[in-house]
Amino acid sequence: NLLVCFAVKEEASPFLEGRKGGGARVLVTGMGCRNTARAFAAALLQRIPDKVLTCGFAGGLKPELKRGTVVYETGDAPLKSDLYRAGAVPGRFLCVDRIVTTTEEKRALRQSSGADAVEMESSAVQEECRKRGIPCATVRVILDEAGEDLPLDFNVVMTHEAGMSWVKLMMALVVGTMIFTVSGCREKSTEEKLKDAATSLQKDATKAADEAKKDASKALD
Repeated sequence: NLLVCFAVKEEASPFLEGRKGGGARVLVTGMGCRNTARAFAAALLQRIPDKVLTCGFAGGLKPELKRGTVVYETGDAPLKSDLYRAGAVPGRFLCVDRIVTTTEEKRALRQSSGADAVEMESSAVQEECRKRGIPCATVRVILDEAGEDLPLDFNVVMTHEAGMSWVKLMMALVVGTMIFTVSGCREKSTEEKLKDAATSLQKDATKAADEAKKDASKALD
């Protein structure tokens, strides 16, 4: 009776394809602690799990953590042993309320918290599991390294409910393209750069998710 939580379906899909159900329930919570807490509470009303994994992607704060590294944090000894044997790296996560997009932000968070990676959902799950005595582990794949900026400040295209506003995203692309057109730059437009960066990130995310899926399968088999 395992419950595996992801923020978005894109994070969950490789796990579902690899496990084909596998006896585990998968919960897509939405982004951010508020959405996660609400979705997790509803899932617990249906059935109390024996153990919980809160999974997905994370941003690296520790410079040594490379893209694709699977990092875990748990106070449960059996889960700790399983994840370590599966090849995951122990670390400490910082849960924040916004997407961390720049190397400067990452460096500041690393210095102030000492955390190894940053994400937006796990503390809500971990807190509720501690209250109920449910074994829980955070398992995340490093998507962007400590020394990497994201190609766009995604916070400006988020809604108040911590969802993605596609209207705001398109506006950001259009405005960026207009600026480059007016300035007469001959290099790639902002839209083209963002598309290239998004394609690269998607490939990296798919590769990282596949690696995480293999590690999770080893730990749970």
